[in-house]
Order: sequence, then C-alpha cells, then structure tokens
Amino acid sequence: MQIKSDKSENGELVGALQSRKYSPIPDKIIGLECTIGVENIDEIIEKVKSNVGQVIMPKTAIPYVGYIAKFLDTEGNLICGMQYDTSAR
Repeated sequence: MQIKSDKSENGELVGALQSRKYSPIPDKIIGLECTIGVENIDEIIEKVKSNVGQVIMPKTAIPYVGYIAKFLDTEGNLICGMQYDTSAR
C-alpha cells in the first residue's frame, strides 16, 4: 500500500503511508518511521552521536531531493532527518 505525500492547494502537508519493503535494522520496528526536515543534516548527525543516539543509515543523497540519514534514539525509535537540496546527486 502506498499513498503519495504532497501539499494540498492550501499548502497543508499531506502524509504518506506505505508498506515497508526493507528495514535499516535487523529488529522488527513497531511504530512510526518519522522523517523531519532539517537545515543541516551534518549538524544533526553530530548531535545524534553526541547524545547517545545511533546513526543507522549515513547521510545519503536522494537525487534532486536532498540528503537523508536515519537514526535510532535512546528508546529505539527510528527517526530520519532530511535536508532538502535539489542539487543533491
């Protein structure tokens, strides 16, 4: 199942639901995988490391979209940071 993520005509964010075809960690994740827009993904990666979080997917380019990294917080929640940059390759 997949529902496209986009903005409405009024600029409201519309979320997406999709089935997980892979997991960045070997354990089963029950819950929400949240992606948060950030201004500087490199700074976020360093903050995660310095606050006992775990980087489970390093900074990765999504061409023409930006850069994403995935983290586990201290409670085991999967969180993604996305720095939007249309020049990403």
